[in-house]
Amino acid sequence: MQSLEKLKKNIQKNFYVILAFLIPLILIISVALNIYFSALSVNSSHEFIYTSCMKKNTDCDNSYRENYKENFYSVSNKKIIKNFEEGQVVDEKEIEKRDIPNLFIYNPENNSSREVLFEEIENLKIREQITSPEGVILLYDFDRNPGGFLLFEGGGYDYEFFLAKENKKRKINLISNGTRWEKPIHFIGWIEN
Repeated sequence: MQSLEKLKKNIQKNFYVILAFLIPLILIISVALNIYFSALSVNSSHEFIYTSCMKKNTDCDNSYRENYKENFYSVSNKKIIKNFEEGQVVDEKEIEKRDIPNLFIYNPENNSSREVLFEEIENLKIREQITSPEGVILLYDFDRNPGGFLLFEGGGYDYEFFLAKENKKRKINLISNGTRWEKPIHFIGWIEN
């Protein structure tokens, strides 16, 4: 009983000190919760299609042929089309199967991507705008990947992808093989329901 009363006296005696520690802690927790829950609100009910070059040391992967990679597929009249075919000559070089960018569909409901064949998606309606019908856009940025020791640079760079709306963004998982020097994916369009 004495220890309980002693504790009450210590709390009353040090009330302002305890309050000085609790207020910043409560603010930090409330800001963290606000950021977390606002990021959850950034979502789309629409899937999107993108390409990425998963094969290293191919023309698909080389940054000097960026224009080729980005223009391999496009959207016309709400349909995805191939602008190049295997065996076609582009920039004085024949396109081989290994040079063709991989196609992927991203599903925002379960935050996952899956590789698809052109034949699986050629009849889907594709929204050409970069913005989904809900006003969501795809953003990406690269971040230094720590892996070094103290001041020495280490692990290189990692790309991070986000769905964004207004001033909120949510990190998403995309399959890509990007490096610091080249754009890791090429966005094609949102699939219309």
